[in-house]
Amino acid sequence: MMPRIREEVLQFLKLRDVRKRAEVAPLLAAITWMEARTCAEGHVPTVSLAALAEAVTTDGESGARELRYATQSYATLRPEGPPIPRVPRAEAGHLARLLSCNMVAVDEALAAAQEREKARLAWQQRRTSPQLGDSKRYLFRAPLPATETIRGELGIAAEAVEGGEATGRIWLIAQGCLLRVVEVECGIAGLELAVEAPFTPSERFDDAARDGVVVEALLRALGSLPGPLGDLAGRSGGTAIDAGVRGLVKAWLLLALDAETRAGLWQRLGVPEALQPEAAAVTAWLPSPAQLRAGQGPLATLMHLLLFEDFDGTRRSLDELARRQARVGRLEEVDRSVAPEPALGREIAWLGRGDRRTWAGCSAARRRCSRGRRRWRCAAASASSGPRRRSRGKS
Repeated sequence: MMPRIREEVLQFLKLRDVRKRAEVAPLLAAITWMEARTCAEGHVPTVSLAALAEAVTTDGESGARELRYATQSYATLRPEGPPIPRVPRAEAGHLARLLSCNMVAVDEALAAAQEREKARLAWQQRRTSPQLGDSKRYLFRAPLPATETIRGELGIAAEAVEGGEATGRIWLIAQGCLLRVVEVECGIAGLELAVEAPFTPSERFDDAARDGVVVEALLRALGSLPGPLGDLAGRSGGTAIDAGVRGLVKAWLLLALDAETRAGLWQRLGVPEALQPEAAAVTAWLPSPAQLRAGQGPLATLMHLLLFEDFDGTRRSLDELARRQARVGRLEEVDRSVAPEPALGREIAWLGRGDRRTWAGCSAARRRCSRGRRRWRCAAASASSGPRRRSRGKS
């Protein structure tokens, strides 16, 4: 259409002409603008004046008539939903008069949508299998028990017990594409997890919302560890990594049995407090204290590992401590800040803070800490002719 006719229509035609005069219909169809969202196959879409007249909406609060438009093109966006024309600002005023509406520029929203679409397309290029890579050594690797929506692989890096990097890593994968590799202190040194699940992508598709899906994926991973950890402990007994492996098992026990320790993990992961699971919900994936004491399957192996020590240096298992408590009705204990005394402290547990919290979670009755300390002080006072006194210190 000749520019002069277009200009005259925009300047002099009125809304009642658009609505009632059939003879102007060809003009309304012939005057067009480019759609602002130009990602279309085969052709660049256009929007006619007739289509714009139909696209005017009414604001629900103010009752004002409005028409969305843009001043730029957005090549990544597809023209979905009501049309959004690319209109020069000089013509926007004419359209406002002609269609008796407010012209609402939506360039800012379209620019944000385009950046999000670019991020989505980039995410779809990050094809990733939910498996750990081959670039490092692992103490073990094991498949994550699969469901209809969750699958993956977990392992513990060898460097976790060799004095190297102990930070955990979680590969969050949705629809076969990597959202993010999260580095987090999982509570178990060197724990790594590659997991595909129906995660909710972040606005920029570079992370996953910290919701119940993330919580379930991690709990499923923790719940699958007793078997691999028991096998690892059996292989490493008497080797240079024996102590480190015992530390891994104790770390798992603390996560399984202590709600405060799990709460710290959720906080480090950024899970909102309202979505952090309560102890009753956790038992869907992790053993309850009663199940652990029953010692069935892989849990039996962990219960009989010599993870703890008496004050005289004798190593004890969680099962032995539980049977001792059942026999005498309490567990005498001394804090690990007190230096051990091989000649004293037989059947007095030598527990650190984490040990104490693990025992509190596992034991059926509350431990009695003060009695053990009093018993130790009395024994030490009466042993003046025994081994020389050792200084108190951290261990």
